[in-house]
Amino acid sequence: MDIATLIGLVGGALIVWQAVDGSSIGLYDGTALLVVVGGGIAATLVAFPLRDCWNALRATKNVVVVRSPDPPQLIERMVGYAEAARREGLLGLEESLGAEPSGLVRRGLQLAIDGTEPALIIDILETEMHFVEERHAQVQRLIERLGRHWALFAGVGGLLVLAQGGNAAAVAVPLLYGALLYGLIGGSFARKLGEYDKKEILSWRLVIEAIMAIQSGDNPRIVEHKLAIFLAPKDRPSGDRKPTAPVPTPTPDISPDEIQRFADEQRELVLEVVREAVRKSAGGKEQKKVVEARATRFEKGELGIVGFLVGLGAELYAQVIACLLNPPKPLIDHAEQLDRALDFERLVELTDETIEKSMREIDQRDLVIALKGASGAVREKFLGNMSKRVRVFISEEIGLVGCEPGQIVDSQARIVMHLLHMAKQEKIQL
Repeated sequence: MDIATLIGLVGGALIVWQAVDGSSIGLYDGTALLVVVGGGIAATLVAFPLRDCWNALRATKNVVVVRSPDPPQLIERMVGYAEAARREGLLGLEESLGAEPSGLVRRGLQLAIDGTEPALIIDILETEMHFVEERHAQVQRLIERLGRHWALFAGVGGLLVLAQGGNAAAVAVPLLYGALLYGLIGGSFARKLGEYDKKEILSWRLVIEAIMAIQSGDNPRIVEHKLAIFLAPKDRPSGDRKPTAPVPTPTPDISPDEIQRFADEQRELVLEVVREAVRKSAGGKEQKKVVEARATRFEKGELGIVGFLVGLGAELYAQVIACLLNPPKPLIDHAEQLDRALDFERLVELTDETIEKSMREIDQRDLVIALKGASGAVREKFLGNMSKRVRVFISEEIGLVGCEPGQIVDSQARIVMHLLHMAKQEKIQL
């Protein structure tokens, strides 16, 4: 219940009552009241469809019995959903939607759970928000117009009194009714509903931002920070809230040695396929000897995968690739990336300035996965160039993310190649 509205209405009536010394003698005129109130309602019915008038009448209860959204509480619920999605995935949210009080949140999260494209989710929710805002504006216009119609018929009532030979005091009575009705109900109710509408639209935008962050897999701390900016500084969460759900068990790091073993396994796969292709080929002894020499260099790590395969010659290269693409022994899609990924450890030699510039463009998800399998020196090199707050949640993400050596190789390779691209554009120096 909105106490301010009740205080305002009662206070306004008491002020008028006090102004006439507690006596209503001479101020009550049933005919004037009928002209002003009835005439204003009649004019409003002429100006607006009956359905709009009924909707406005229903909406006026919100002025007193207000159900204004509570943004801090809404942020807490959305961060809770972010934590649950992080722990169980988006599908894990479906069962908890039934207890969500906000229809908007339920609809938005269901779209995300269904796998709807982010741009389409934004389009659907913003379109709905636009029409909700328009319906609310229509209610406000109608109530405002009703107040003006009361003021108009106050003038009509005064003219009727004059036409019937009434004195100035009698003329003032309908004018007083019109002014009070517009000041305390018509104009005031419309403006209060407008303020509530602004709060609801703010909450709507907050929910859209939250759903986009949850769908993209943002860290709950980041989700909370994104949503906090919608509130005044004094109303923002402190950032010290404890998780509403159990924290997932940290996953073990993948050491650089494991990454190296993964790379060695891929080399063995390639070597096995190449040697089998050489045995089956029609090439002479000398050609096979050359290939074996290159294979030995490749086995020792002196030659990269791409250089090794290209050096086999067109015919043998085609046979090897065809064999590697065979489902039982699939070719890793990033042959060249393997060589690049092995250079990831050398990033510890970069300057702090270069690391800072590169992190502005590196995909955060790639960085988390890449650091999962990096040495302590490389990890500290990157974390040491982050703010304290970012360092905390990146470290948290590294501890919780689950991935395979191949995914780490992919991410490390993409980062190294991105840095090479930045260096080519002279954005950084390597």
